[in-house]
Amino acid sequence: MDLLPWLWQLPEYDQILWRVTDAHPTDAWQEDELHFFVFQLETEAREAADPPLAVFVATSNPRELVSAVMVNPYVDGETAEVIDIREPGSSYAAPLDR
Repeated sequence: MDLLPWLWQLPEYDQILWRVTDAHPTDAWQEDELHFFVFQLETEAREAADPPLAVFVATSNPRELVSAVMVNPYVDGETAEVIDIREPGSSYAAPLDR
């Protein structure tokens, strides 16, 4: 969690800050050298089976952002729109793991 203050200062986090429900992640873990942080986001106008999330993946040495995406589940609960926060115009549909 020592990466959290660094993460809060990133422009990618700043882009979604207005939608973050809590500055502390709803989930965080480490796999090998990668640190994962999940933040719940405010729901948009459309209804969905689950709330939208932002997922950040970073390394600690050196501190580097590997990935930053928003995951917006569709109403069907089976798929979600995945948006690369670093490339706002890019998105794709992906199945949700249950």
